[in-house]
Amino acid sequence: MSMHLVALSPPHDVTRSPMSWAQMLDVPEAETNGDRRVRDAMQWLEAHDLIRIEQARGKEPTCTLLSALGDGKDYFRPNGGCV
Repeated sequence: MSMHLVALSPPHDVTRSPMSWAQMLDVPEAETNGDRRVRDAMQWLEAHDLIRIEQARGKEPTCTLLSALGDGKDYFRPNGGCV
């Protein structure tokens, strides 16, 4: 749900470090286990076509929000893009 709050405009890049997501979500032990828990959750979201993680050599991976239908299509804001 937090990714939807961050994804304001195309290409709906929601790239943040797993630790920053853990801290934002107030995950217990955000600096240690929280990082791993967020990575696991992001892998699950990617496996279910809800996000796309792209790894570029020598750079941090980018994370893009996809359709909430889990069909792997581009995300669109349900209110027509109005913020």
